[in-house]
Amino acid sequence: MENIAISVFGERQEKLDSFAAWLKTVGIDASKTRVGEYQRFISYLSIKSRKDFSEEDSSRMVHTLREVEELLWIQKGLMSQKLSSGIDLLKKILGGSPFAKDDSSNTPARDFQLELRIASYFIQTGFAVDMNEDADLEVAFPDGKLFVECKRLKSPGKVLKRAKIAAQQLKNRYKSTNQQKYGLAVFDISNIIMPNQGITSGSSVNGVRDLIRAHLIDFSQKYDITKHFMPDKKALSIWLQSIVPTWAKENNTTEIITRFSSYHLVLAPEYGPKAKAFGILKRVTDHGL
Repeated sequence: MENIAISVFGERQEKLDSFAAWLKTVGIDASKTRVGEYQRFISYLSIKSRKDFSEEDSSRMVHTLREVEELLWIQKGLMSQKLSSGIDLLKKILGGSPFAKDDSSNTPARDFQLELRIASYFIQTGFAVDMNEDADLEVAFPDGKLFVECKRLKSPGKVLKRAKIAAQQLKNRYKSTNQQKYGLAVFDISNIIMPNQGITSGSSVNGVRDLIRAHLIDFSQKYDITKHFMPDKKALSIWLQSIVPTWAKENNTTEIITRFSSYHLVLAPEYGPKAKAFGILKRVTDHGL
């Protein structure tokens, strides 16, 4: 680990400190949340010789960066659109387990974190987002409203059951408006394809990227979740997402990257209003790639 490509102990610490300062402006004391734990750990590593890193130090460093990257992504959205409900959820997610790999399947903090992560995609690309009780997310589309249901999948044995629930929830949401409506189901499958959020490594950055994408495709072929959404004429897509901490050797340097990977199971037809709406959605979900 002696040749690390990114400035973990400079750039990341600076961004994390900036995030903590921003939290203070919205009434959150970072030192009393898991953000404070990340700050203390990165500070500890910054004064330690890299050749003295233990295996535990290296592993925890990569997992810490995975958490920091997701929180910074969420911050980008919340700074662009002032969501009072978003700030309330932020307070809840910062009280969760420090690392996704240690989180239980029934912890609400990570469920809220997924909602904020997905909301940030839409906000960063200029869409107004409402987070209320009618759906996990409601997004103002040019010709109507997009309802979004977000689910974390952790148990292979419950994948189809959770998909069926999400499909029914979307149908129920449509009743809340007379506008043109569309549906989107988002499934975070990180813990299915990489149990316990294990670190993925490879011989190159592109190799790691392709490996994770292959896992997403394998999941889509193994679990026929589309059958629960096919009757829904308003649903545009099933968006599979994962966040995986990775490192790869590139030109004798260790690249440490948190990969936000996506794969769509498209439900919209090739032509017509739904096809146009999916085109808009695809530009949103490709943001940041």
